[in-house]
Amino acid sequence: MATIALLAASISGKETQSLVGFALAYVGARVILIVMYLLATAIMIGLFAPVQNAPRGARLFSPDQGIWEIRDQPRHFTHSKANCWLALHRGLQLAQLAGMPCDTERWAAERDKVRAFLIQQAAPAGWFQQAAGHPVPDASTLLLPAIGFLPTTDPLVLETMSVVRRSLERDGLLYRYLSPDGLAGGEGAFLLCSFWLIDCLTHAGQLAEAEELLGLVLGCANDVGLLSEEVDAATGEALGNFPQAFSHMALVTSCAHLSAAQRGQIPGGPADYAELALDRLLSGREPRD
Repeated sequence: MATIALLAASISGKETQSLVGFALAYVGARVILIVMYLLATAIMIGLFAPVQNAPRGARLFSPDQGIWEIRDQPRHFTHSKANCWLALHRGLQLAQLAGMPCDTERWAAERDKVRAFLIQQAAPAGWFQQAAGHPVPDASTLLLPAIGFLPTTDPLVLETMSVVRRSLERDGLLYRYLSPDGLAGGEGAFLLCSFWLIDCLTHAGQLAEAEELLGLVLGCANDVGLLSEEVDAATGEALGNFPQAFSHMALVTSCAHLSAAQRGQIPGGPADYAELALDRLLSGREPRD
């Protein structure tokens, strides 16, 4: 939460040179904290809302269609549960930082239950599978270290990376998944997933591999540097939405992460990749004249 703390600390006056600037910084920082706290509270209400004929809080452990919106039966997707953990984790941090009321013990207990579920049910074979009871790989599991759930160098994460690459990588590019989803037909390699892998390699210290894969993905751009949503891994043909904002957004962040790693600016331990990048950006700003 260093980024939010920095926002709160902006009231010190170091980033402002006038009374008006001071007031705006103070109000802005508090508004951001309050809005984020209210959003976190709204998420908690949704997570703890009663499911029909089920105890309060059961929604946390309800199956869903997942990030990819599969047309098959709902599952206990690893990525979905990881985001429930993240909502509880961040909600606690925001409430404590903003000094606002929350049911700390309950939120912490539910967060820890979700974490235990992920470790025990989503990774029974030593790697994070697509969903509990569905031992197939899914590129979305690469996001667990990206939200700070585990260090990227944790054995569970490293083995997940290996399984995902062995099963979903084709000519250096990643598919989202290759298991049945209720829809007929296939699709191309999903560029966003390749950027997720680049980020994991970067934060695991495997910089040469990350740079090599980044070069491969950049080679998928057209003559004016635009990227599509998907690519035919065999021919390089652009598929899906074009141009795709997700692909370009991920390109920017992956380059930022890799550049920071090459400068030795990636710390060890669990960390939110995006928060680390924002912290570096904010801490590197020059004071205004």
